Amino acid sequence: YRLHDSGTGRSAGCRAWLRSVEFLRQAAERVFGPTGDVILRPVQDTHDNRSWYVELPDVRCIAKLPERPGGLTVEPAMEYELLRLTARARLAPQPLARDVPTEILFIEELGSASRLNAQQVRDEDLMTRVAGSLRALHSLPAPKALRVFDPAGFAEVYGEAVTGGAVRRARALIYEINQLMTRCAQIVAGDCLCHNDLHIGNLLLDEQLWFVDFEYAVQAAPIVDIASYAAFNALEIDAAMQLARAYVGSDQMPSVTVLQDVIRVQQILGELWEIARSDNNADS
Repeated sequence: YRLHDSGTGRSAGCRAWLRSVEFLRQAAERVFGPTGDVILRPVQDTHDNRSWYVELPDVRCIAKLPERPGGLTVEPAMEYELLRLTARARLAPQPLARDVPTEILFIEELGSASRLNAQQVRDEDLMTRVAGSLRALHSLPAPKALRVFDPAGFAEVYGEAVTGGAVRRARALIYEINQLMTRCAQIVAGDCLCHNDLHIGNLLLDEQLWFVDFEYAVQAAPIVDIASYAAFNALEIDAAMQLARAYVGSDQMPSVTVLQDVIRVQQILGELWEIARSDNNADS
């Protein structure tokens, strides 16, 4: 097999997690049969080392490694179920296999699709398409076992992972999110299937829009995904309101204050995730 670093400098980090690339090759053999040559390339524009392009003689796909225990990602079995559900609706790539011993997911590679860029996410026509795709996503039946959106609880989990000089900042953010939730709890509550991590790396575009990486999916109100898209792509409030209008129409628009509050909830969770992740990386 061959390992391609592609200039990311992340191969060493992935080796440390896998212990050897043989680990991934063996998983591929279990689900696809004898593989022969295997070429691995890290997926660009992701937050970690866990997504890899896999090229086998007869298969090209994405291999997604499980998160280390203790985080807030859904279990691989749940993500596989979510991928199957959303792929049937042509909202996400098709999951090809789940290697149960390692919990590695093998997912269809959309070769013609590209990730969005910072300019595209603000485009009015694109946001109309995003709104339509979100309506389709939110119409799907969320698995009953999928966790409920719980910002205060999620913040506490992140806060417990923070050490050293970042503790004060984490505590301030947890206090702020608890204050916000005194007025947002009913607003974000719901039973829709929400992606909850709509940064540009998780949106692919060819002739249609695709969602990828459902590892932070939750049951919640649709405004959670509107706020996620706004928060994680640094949209101005006018652009966020435009997305909300495309989603619900002018008659059911949330107020600017309500949307700003939910966006701020997502921003806090994003910052706490970044702080906790930085601490974990420093310790590893």
